[in-house]
Amino acid sequence: MRTSSTARVEDPTEPAQTDPLVDRLLALITDGELSPGQRVDQRAISERLNVSRTPLREALKALESEGILSHEPNRGYTVTKLTASDLLQYHSLRFHIEGELVASIEWPDEEQLKALKKANDWYRAAGDSAEIGQMARANREFHFLLMSWSPLNIMFNELKRIWRITDAYHTGAFSTPERRKRVVSEHDAIVRAIEARSRSRLIKHMTTHSERQKELLADFIGPGMPAWAAPAVLPKASRS
Repeated sequence: MRTSSTARVEDPTEPAQTDPLVDRLLALITDGELSPGQRVDQRAISERLNVSRTPLREALKALESEGILSHEPNRGYTVTKLTASDLLQYHSLRFHIEGELVASIEWPDEEQLKALKKANDWYRAAGDSAEIGQMARANREFHFLLMSWSPLNIMFNELKRIWRITDAYHTGAFSTPERRKRVVSEHDAIVRAIEARSRSRLIKHMTTHSERQKELLADFIGPGMPAWAAPAVLPKASRS
């Protein structure tokens, strides 16, 4: 069983070498303070985060290398605006990778399970107060804690990269009280399946959860989504 530090809830899922300034910039995007297509005002951000321009530029370059920011001469950095095709491809990749990870997770110990429940409680509390940024972080933590129990590290790291790139587009799942309650309910079902150590139930509930994300994506993009954009049914249970 993996013994990663999943007991704390302050987003332990990012690589240890992640620059804290990069995380702070990502939080601005997740919280909606920097929107897709918006220009990054380096002077304003420098003052807002109380950092000098040199480390800020390095953090911006790091986010550009991941595709989260784009850079144009004479305009500077902007938050990358994904096309409908980009979103469809990223979400299709996400669903396939999550399927492999879920099918291969090792059952958590008591502390790891407690951390997963705490992440869902965090989401529930943030949803009650409609704090979009907190909901996005709690939702990401719930998924990353769960996926971190898989030994497929390369796939897990790729999943985190995809989430970082598409984070700004995840807020649709939190836009109404009904959607927020549905996410909590689906997370609760996932937790119960893990408590029962039922891989078939876990895969079933994760598939349902993925289908909900497809619905949200269809709402965002509009009619005419290609068939290949549908999330694949997660792998059949092969381990007890």
